[in-house]
Amino acid sequence: MRWERHPRFIRDFVWSDVNSQDSTTALVSELAPPVPQPPQNKLLSKEKWDFIKSHPHLFRITTPINVDRFGSLLASHPNQTLVKSVCEGLCSGFWPWAITENLDALSIVDNAVLQKVKNQDHLNFMRNQRDEEIKLSRFSDTFKSLLPGMMTIPLWVVPKPHADKFQLVVDHSAGNYSPNLYISPDDASVHLDTLHVLGKVLTRVRNQHGFNVPLVLFKTDVLQAYRRVPMHPLWQLRQVVTIQGYHHVDNNNNFGNRGAGMLWVTFLALLFGSQFLSGLYLTSLHMLTMPSLGSSQATSCIIRLSGNPYQPNRLDF
Repeated sequence: MRWERHPRFIRDFVWSDVNSQDSTTALVSELAPPVPQPPQNKLLSKEKWDFIKSHPHLFRITTPINVDRFGSLLASHPNQTLVKSVCEGLCSGFWPWAITENLDALSIVDNAVLQKVKNQDHLNFMRNQRDEEIKLSRFSDTFKSLLPGMMTIPLWVVPKPHADKFQLVVDHSAGNYSPNLYISPDDASVHLDTLHVLGKVLTRVRNQHGFNVPLVLFKTDVLQAYRRVPMHPLWQLRQVVTIQGYHHVDNNNNFGNRGAGMLWVTFLALLFGSQFLSGLYLTSLHMLTMPSLGSSQATSCIIRLSGNPYQPNRLDF
């Protein structure tokens, strides 16, 4: 079958010999704006801050990322404004591009009333997921009554495709005043590298080193990728989960949030542009995600010359 007669099958999979370069995720980080801080109406809310400070066991910043090491690797990055904002977010939590000025939400919004999980296997799965998240310090301990300023997020349990397992769906788009209602898709759009970008870089590296030099293409995965990112306590107020009548503050980034992917990709784009991968010729980012609490996976493709050992710096996550 000649590909010229079936162009739909080869869309984005024909490369020229022209030594051009697409914008990879790492290159985009050089021009990207800083990640946002909470808006002033939230930062100036004395009532919310007093409540957060009086309940430190509920609102925690949890990440396995070594922020000092991460920042040191980016000392020469050309976009220091973005670097500073991401390091600050890793220390104090991120705000996911939500515009909440003039928000007239009630003091307490309980969208967990939408949950209709009755299947015993599903309930057991939810409890097991909760226990794991508490163990990892990404869910707060249990508390019985919702407190002023809190919003609950509905949870669902669905089967994983082609597997005899379940996954937990955290629905940030359901209910009154849902968090995703205040996040513009344009603000949270994610730049991911395509296979076309990967092919162009392969062609460029091959032209640079010739056809007799062996190349190694391999990939690395980060399981529970989005959950590695902490959220700001003012946002944690808006992502409380309820399991069998008891509440937990979700302290970390969640796939159900519209800005979740952008937060993780921004961090990873900086990592790709740092000295963490020094000596390697390419990083490209792809995402394999499912709409669940902890099954998001980030996959990066990396090229190096055969015989050049891969010894990355450790970031402890």
